[in-house]
Amino acid sequence: MQEAVLLFSVLFIFCSGLSAQKVYTSANVHSHNDYEQELPFYQAYARGFGSIEADLWMVDDELYVAHDQSEIEEDRTFQYLYLDPLIRQIRFNGGKGYPNGDKLQLLIDLKSPYHEVLPILLRQLAPYRSYFDTEKNPDAIRLVISGHMPPPDSLHTYDSILTFDGRLGVEYPDKDWERIVLVSANVQNIVPWKYDENLSAEKKEKLQEVIQEIHREDRLIRFWAVPDTELSYEILMELGVDYIGTDDPVKIECLLR
Repeated sequence: MQEAVLLFSVLFIFCSGLSAQKVYTSANVHSHNDYEQELPFYQAYARGFGSIEADLWMVDDELYVAHDQSEIEEDRTFQYLYLDPLIRQIRFNGGKGYPNGDKLQLLIDLKSPYHEVLPILLRQLAPYRSYFDTEKNPDAIRLVISGHMPPPDSLHTYDSILTFDGRLGVEYPDKDWERIVLVSANVQNIVPWKYDENLSAEKKEKLQEVIQEIHREDRLIRFWAVPDTELSYEILMELGVDYIGTDDPVKIECLLR
């Protein structure tokens, strides 16, 4: 797989007529449903994406990566597609997620109930715990648990290597709020956003209010269910979101330096 990383590292994409705000780089990209790419993990990693998403199902005491349970395949385990490649890269980089020191976030969307997945996940991570301990290791990979998460008042009881994906409108006790770094929201629940729509000033203002509220709490934010278009990427940059989700790693490259 190292050859795949080198291959994509030297890949140049021709982009014309597009410009990006200078504050945005590939570190602001979230590879949504990454496991559906031709090369899971590597297509996002080779482009330096700051966040990569894997959906996890627990079947027979094993963790599988798939969007729907009917799509589970025997060889598509979390260990094989994500954990093993990630650990190889960390060791190759001398303990860092990326050679240049850029941060990497792994967002784990729980499709099976949390009480089934998390014990197995922590067991698989145990031999490499130091690589994910952001409290003690400044180069650690941040783990964000999303999907079928534990109750909001129980987050503080889990291993400290786990952070959690916050939700708008949920009241978190202070000790549990401390375990949330990222807040994710379905954009369609805030404003309707049609494919290739240039949002009105009113809609942008509503989204801007949400973003500013989360930033005042010193948390990061991303929206999902956003149209996967170049126009929407530009709007998200204009609004100041922290992670821009995409299912198309190539398309977003044209807007980033």
